[in-house]
Amino acid sequence: LDEIERDAFQNLTTNNLHGLVFSSNKIRNLNAFSFKNKTIIKLLLDYNRIEILKNFTFSAMSQLSTLELSNNRISAIEIFAFYSLDKLSYLSLHHNHLKYIFNNVFDDLLELDFLDLSYNLIESIDRDAF
Repeated sequence: LDEIERDAFQNLTTNNLHGLVFSSNKIRNLNAFSFKNKTIIKLLLDYNRIEILKNFTFSAMSQLSTLELSNNRISAIEIFAFYSLDKLSYLSLHHNHLKYIFNNVFDDLLELDFLDLSYNLIESIDRDAF
């Protein structure tokens, strides 16, 4: 598995599914609206090969509270990557290749109470990143 395409989970009919685990795959690319599911509260994508978090990738996941993205190759987070994730409380981005944290990247994360950016290559964090 190296890519999760747009609308990959839109036809998932169960309301009982609350977690998705894609840990330890070879995923490189997540498309906008890859995860179109309003019941998922926990998404694990650690130990993959993701390089960029694109705009609106997770925005259709209105109930998401835990997002695990550690141990990837993430070097860039587009400004609307976390758009409308207002219930997200846990975000792990440790062991990636992040150098810069730009303005407003985490703006929509109103409930965020845990953010792990350790073991990156961070050189600069913009004043209005949070």
